[in-house]
Amino acid sequence: MIKPEYMRIWKIVGHITLGIYIGIMVYFLFLADMFHRGEIASSYRYNLVPFQEIRRMPVLFKYLGFWPAFINIFGNVIVFIPLGFFLPFLVRKLRKWYATALLCFELTFIVEIIQLITKVGVCDVDDMILNLLGGIIGYVIFCLIFRVYVRHQLKVRRQEREEAKKESLALKGKQE
Repeated sequence: MIKPEYMRIWKIVGHITLGIYIGIMVYFLFLADMFHRGEIASSYRYNLVPFQEIRRMPVLFKYLGFWPAFINIFGNVIVFIPLGFFLPFLVRKLRKWYATALLCFELTFIVEIIQLITKVGVCDVDDMILNLLGGIIGYVIFCLIFRVYVRHQLKVRRQEREEAKKESLALKGKQE
């Protein structure tokens, strides 16, 4: 059985990892030169039509090449998977799928609004959809790992009870 002190260590590691993840996210979303984030656009750039960029994916692959199109579409999913995993791991109240999904949506909404107001990046409703999908995938990964952990804990506790029962019976047999 995992002892409480190990769980505290895992929580501390989780908080540190989440902090590093958020720092990296802020850098890549608002500051990274490789994505031209350091440049402020002269006009507002936004897409309010759901699935417009997602439907253009074959065109993006054709004209931009594999990596730019991959980063634009799949990067938005992949980047929110850790958030969907860490939120329910660190905050018990977020162990319901809708709580994690709502918080992921709220955070991506805030990011998109900041991008719109600061004219850094593009405020894109498709990014919100893809980020939410990534958060949900992260939540599913958490649930699968948590289920394995709980089953393991139940198995260990059952074995401990059986061993204690055997020891108790052995002690009774010696006393008689």
